[in-house]
Amino acid sequence: YMGSSSGSFQFLSLFDSKTPFSGVYIAAHDPSASAKSFTFSQSPVGLGVGALVPNAGQSVAVFTAAFPVVIQIFDGDWWDASQLYRDWVLEHAIWATTPLQNRSDVPAWVTDMTVWVNSHWQQNDIFNTSGGDPQVVTQRVSDVVSLFGLNTEVGLHWYEWDTLGYDSNYTNCTTEITCGFDTHYPEYFPARDGFQDAVRALQQKNVRVAPYINGRIFDVGTQSWDHDHAQDFAAKSSPMQMNASQLSLYEESYGSEAEFVVMCPHTTYWQNTISSTIHDVMALGVDGVYIDQIASAGSRPCFDGSHGHDIGGGDHWVSGYREMLSQARKSMGSNGIILTESNAEPFMDGITIYLTLTAFGQPFVGSTS
Repeated sequence: YMGSSSGSFQFLSLFDSKTPFSGVYIAAHDPSASAKSFTFSQSPVGLGVGALVPNAGQSVAVFTAAFPVVIQIFDGDWWDASQLYRDWVLEHAIWATTPLQNRSDVPAWVTDMTVWVNSHWQQNDIFNTSGGDPQVVTQRVSDVVSLFGLNTEVGLHWYEWDTLGYDSNYTNCTTEITCGFDTHYPEYFPARDGFQDAVRALQQKNVRVAPYINGRIFDVGTQSWDHDHAQDFAAKSSPMQMNASQLSLYEESYGSEAEFVVMCPHTTYWQNTISSTIHDVMALGVDGVYIDQIASAGSRPCFDGSHGHDIGGGDHWVSGYREMLSQARKSMGSNGIILTESNAEPFMDGITIYLTLTAFGQPFVGSTS
């Protein structure tokens, strides 16, 4: 749950639309969106909900889940199942208190947008250094606006607007680690030469600019990793044993070969790091910020008790990111927007727009695709 390719909502359904009242709806009606998993099996047919308990690995006499698991028979298909869940969400979930059209933090120009353009991610090559060049981006996006005759607001999701270890001309990698996309997070500044001029030129064409940052991972090769003792604020896993003393980092690496660690969103350090970054990005005159991975990557149970949350299970992942988004909103002011990758429901009141890359991980069961 909370990884958009595996589960954006807290329910599953099984149905045969040709047979009346054959649908089975199973959901976790959990208003705090704590970490959990959903399972489906075909042989034998089964639906299930699982959760890692808060303070996992500690001695607990009795555990009672803080939310009910609801099973209901219904008539119809996936749409009808979604309406059952929607009815509960609108009445109980903390993230669904205000419909998008009634929110005071959504600029009027958002509702006039028809197109979002990605600057270059994997257009030619994921590490083609010309993709984020201000002159290249200005020309390409201007061509899109002209070609399609777009007279309404257009959104631009801009990768590699920053130097990311390169010199200002993106020719020399000036650090001891690899440079460019998917490196150096959260060290984004300075912006590339000509970036602010390009932003102003595009805004004159009704293009709204949202630069890319990553809100989840830290490049361990950066100076700030050591200087800030950032490892203290990283999410940490535990072996499956009682009262484990040896915890491990969640390590990840992508095509750039930079080594990343997943940070714990519940820590004040990481919340302030992202909020401060957003403030500095908005100072460049842009219209919003794209914060990568928040809605696309599922929770990573953190067992570091020094972070002030229940270890292992519970809602610390969601509550941490929700606080981060709240701070980010205050940093950017009333006319900026926050975007993230893909979609996950518990962040919807802090996110203005979800840009969905992966709608679901595998074809629907019974489909022919």
